Amino acid sequence: MVCLAPRAPGDSVRPRRLSGVVTRPLNFTVRPHVTTDRPRHLRKLVFWVAGACAAAAVLAIWLSSQLSKCVYREDDPAYSADKRFYSQMQFTICQDHPKSRVRLIMGVAGKSEKTVLLDMGPDIGVVDVSWHEGPELHVSVAESAITKRYGPYEDLPAVVVTNP
Repeated sequence: MVCLAPRAPGDSVRPRRLSGVVTRPLNFTVRPHVTTDRPRHLRKLVFWVAGACAAAAVLAIWLSSQLSKCVYREDDPAYSADKRFYSQMQFTICQDHPKSRVRLIMGVAGKSEKTVLLDMGPDIGVVDVSWHEGPELHVSVAESAITKRYGPYEDLPAVVVTNP
C-alpha cells in the first residue's frame, strides 16, 4: 500500500525565474466599476429636447393649417348675348383674410379652357360684371382691389374696367 502524505510548503514546485529577466508581479486588485450618471442624464436631456422640438413643429404646422383654411367656390357663369362667351368669378375665401383672393375669368362656351382677366385682393367691395353688345365685358370694380390685369386676348371679347 502506498500512502502519500501532504507536501510541506517548501516542497511545492514553483516556476523558476530566468536569470537577468525582470518581471512585474500581476495585480489582481478588484475594483468596483465606477458609473457616472452623466451620460444617462445627457441622453435623457437630448431625448426630451428632441421631443419638445418635434411637438412644437407639429403644433406650428397644425396652427398654420387652421389659420390658412380656405374655401374655393365659383359663381354661375354669365353668358354674352350671343351665348358664345361667358364670364365667371372664382373666390378663394380664407380664415386668414389677407390670403383671400378673387379672380374674374372668361371662356368660350363649350370649351373647358378658362382665361384669367383680373386678379383681385381680399377687399374687393362691390363688383359689377355685365355683358354688352359687341360682345364686350364691362367690369366695375375699385382700382385698389385689382392686384393684376391680364390681356387683351385676340380670341376673346374686349374687357372694359371702370372705377365705380
